[in-house]
Formats: sequence, structure tokens, C-alpha cells
Amino acid sequence: YQKPLKAVTAVTLGAGNRGNVYGNYALEFPGELDIVGVAEPIAIRNDRYTQKHNIPAENRFKTWEDVFKRPKFADAVIITTPDNLHYGPCMAALKAGYDVLLEKPIA
Repeated sequence: YQKPLKAVTAVTLGAGNRGNVYGNYALEFPGELDIVGVAEPIAIRNDRYTQKHNIPAENRFKTWEDVFKRPKFADAVIITTPDNLHYGPCMAALKAGYDVLLEKPIA
């Protein structure tokens, strides 16, 4: 294992259980992963995730669609939306040039 030269920056799409699993990894290994944005429609989840990761206001979004209204601002997108909402954000992220972390189902 070779430690990366800089942390991968990522936007989390979905701040529920799985989003927090990856978010907690970022907190434990800040030299490897830095969460710089979040999309989450449930306000209390969005607030908690934002505070936990010190996400600036301009990188907070209610829906995953809102993330892609801006130019690319991170290395990757972590898709932790509900399973039936994986395809749309994945295709948008790839089109925008993001690397993608996506659990199954992919389509």
C-alpha cells in the first residue's frame, strides 16, 4: 500500500447510512478522502453531514441533480442514494467528468 500524494475530494450524494459509512472513512483517513460536498433532501441529514465535514454552503445541495448544475468541483462522486436512484446520478457524474464510487445495483 502506498499512501496517496493528496486526498481524493468527493461529493456525497445521499447522507443516510451508507453515505455516513464513507463519510466516516474520510474522517478517519483525511489524507486519503476529503468530503467537499453533499446532496441530501432531508434537512437534518444535510445539516449534520455538512457540519461533520465542514462543507461550505455553496457545496450543499438538496438533490443530486443540483450538484450537476455547477462545473465539476471535486475528483469523485460517492453515490449513496436509494438503490432505485443509482442510474441517474451515475450517468450525470460520468458525463461531468467525475470518478464514481457506486454500490450495486448499478442499473
